[in-house]
Amino acid sequence: MNSQADLQIRLLGEMELSRGGAPLDLPPSKKTRALLAYLAVTGRTHRRESLCLMFWDLPDDPRGALRWSLSKLRPLVDDAAQSRILANRETVRFEAAGAGIDLVELRRALAGGAKALAPEELLGLAEAFRGEFLEGLDLPNCPDFQAWLVAQRDETRCLRVEVLRALVSHLEGAPEAALPHARALVQLNRHDEAAWIGLIRLLAAAGRRLEAEQQLAAGRDAMKELGPGHDRGLEQAWRQIKAPEQPAPAPQTPTPQAPE
Repeated sequence: MNSQADLQIRLLGEMELSRGGAPLDLPPSKKTRALLAYLAVTGRTHRRESLCLMFWDLPDDPRGALRWSLSKLRPLVDDAAQSRILANRETVRFEAAGAGIDLVELRRALAGGAKALAPEELLGLAEAFRGEFLEGLDLPNCPDFQAWLVAQRDETRCLRVEVLRALVSHLEGAPEAALPHARALVQLNRHDEAAWIGLIRLLAAAGRRLEAEQQLAAGRDAMKELGPGHDRGLEQAWRQIKAPEQPAPAPQTPTPQAPE
């Protein structure tokens, strides 16, 4: 992630803004914060009418509310070198030059797929996920924004899964290092059988037999929630994991034959 940018906008988790490493106080209005996030992530020009329809009800002077919100955002994101809220009578857009926006940078980094990245790069991306996208910034009375928000959360969850799976794959030879990422995968989707199998394999490889058995039981419960038979892959994998632990049969001494 671009830690060199002067203005940082963090959206993966609760929204945070900082300039030169110093945190900035966000506007108390949830709609104003949501407006900034929407402009920053979409990265395109929006007509004022569409923003008014997305965030404000018509009887409430939406154009006046939009002007008020933009006036609260400018002191936060503009500086002497760069105006970032670019607006005229018809349109509004956010100029991202010189700003670090975590989700935008994450998308850019993963454009070629997580498997193409080195473990060190993947670790940096994994650390960017501080929580759900725009955690706590739901606007249930703004259905268009809420639909966009849900779609972004689904996408960021998929991106996080991609990063974690690549990390686990890269670190499978170092089970202790891979385990935190394997646990996070299971927490993201308790019905992902492959994630349970990966976690149990790593625990067994790390010599944590008791914990592996505990996670096996938890995985069985999770998969059975989907219906009978959904834990077959888990059971098969567990048999394979246990197989090397079975003692090899003792060689049989041939019975001497009596002379004829």
